[in-house]
Amino acid sequence: MGTVLHIGSDYALVLRRLAGDRRQLTAEEDWPSCPPATAENWQQAVEELARLNQLLRQAVRAFPPERLDEPLIVEIAHTAYDQFIGVTQHNLYHAGQMVLHRRALVAA
Repeated sequence: MGTVLHIGSDYALVLRRLAGDRRQLTAEEDWPSCPPATAENWQQAVEELARLNQLLRQAVRAFPPERLDEPLIVEIAHTAYDQFIGVTQHNLYHAGQMVLHRRALVAA
């Protein structure tokens, strides 16, 4: 569940930057504390991730293409394009981890 919460924090960070918020993630925001591992908490985490994903997808679609080479905020040198592609790369990295964890659990 921790990785799902962490991926959501990445979505939230880019959404914040799109809104002009210059704050970096705190350690707690980057890797939120996990609630007890219950079906209800898992469902809530997945639903929140889906909600943030939808918001970010809408924001990226609405983003002016002529601004893709500009930073979202001046404190971060990465362009909007870098930020948007970075979210995808981050997701794929952690998706690979999840596959490896699942394989290890099945093999155990």
